[in-house]
Amino acid sequence: MDVLKWLNDNGGALTAVSTLAYIVLTSALLLEARASRNSRRDALVDARLHAHPEASMYLELEVRNLGPAVARDVVIEYWFTDAAGAVAGERRRQGELSLTVGDRRRFLPGTPGLDFLSALGESGYTIHVRWEWTDDRRRWVGRPLRHRRSLDVTASRLATDFFGGWALTESELATDVHTIADELKLIGRHTKELGDAAAEQRRERLAIASSRRRAASASSARGSNAGSNAGELTRSDPAKRSAGRP
Repeated sequence: MDVLKWLNDNGGALTAVSTLAYIVLTSALLLEARASRNSRRDALVDARLHAHPEASMYLELEVRNLGPAVARDVVIEYWFTDAAGAVAGERRRQGELSLTVGDRRRFLPGTPGLDFLSALGESGYTIHVRWEWTDDRRRWVGRPLRHRRSLDVTASRLATDFFGGWALTESELATDVHTIADELKLIGRHTKELGDAAAEQRRERLAIASSRRRAASASSARGSNAGSNAGELTRSDPAKRSAGRP
């Protein structure tokens, strides 16, 4: 009875607490659903600096859309500053209407007279990269969300990382192993195709030779039969036999 009396006396408070808990739970579910929806609409555009794959003395800037959505109105800008902080060379700016998932753009950053990464590092240069883009994600008011990222790295650090450490060697070694494996598969496939073609040519030559032998045998048999028939006719007809004498 005491419990029922307490519930009757505090029914309004219990209703308010339960309503508040319901509101909090519903809001959490809505936020989770929105986050899940936005994750499919987000485009992750990443920029990285690394040694050029074919010429490792050069610095390469690679900008790639990692997905899962299409990146639109992509703007990429990069420049160098010297040890005093002054801009060296010119600021490079590139715009792309869209980058689909997996698309990338590659650049060879450098300053006039200094192209090698080691020279950039010795001169105390710093590379600055800025990039921004939009995707299918919207703000609360419905406008597209503009993403902005930045990267600032000293050239001396990049030169030390690329040429003084193990990461570049291991990365290239793994790349070489995969390349060799792909080339071996290609060689094996071509070898099999050449072997099949050679076997097919050999079969054709054997078939031609066999048909020629059969044709020669048939021609020889027809010649023998014709000679035998002529001899039989001569022996059976005395007039032909006497006409054939001188």
